[in-house]
Amino acid sequence: MNGAVVFTLSAAFGAALLAVWLDARFPSLAPRGLTGRLVAAGAAWLLADGAARLFERVLATGPVEPRALAALGVILPALVATFLTGLWLLRSLGTAASTR
Repeated sequence: MNGAVVFTLSAAFGAALLAVWLDARFPSLAPRGLTGRLVAAGAAWLLADGAARLFERVLATGPVEPRALAALGVILPALVATFLTGLWLLRSLGTAASTR
């Protein structure tokens, strides 16, 4: 397997674990209603889109060190936010299904 593929999979898996930990450790961070969770999901989508665009620029212009810093400083938080809002939306779906 290519080193970039291993790094990408590791970053995604680590971000998912961080999101689960944040959700378990700080449950008060989750928005209360579905509307708040959908707004958070939209914000996470915008963050992920912006992070991907920034990362693409850094990859095209810089040496290795800024690329690694961008991966850890930009992509990882965007992935954590995306996974975290995904957990919140799944919780909303579970709540909606259990109330029926």
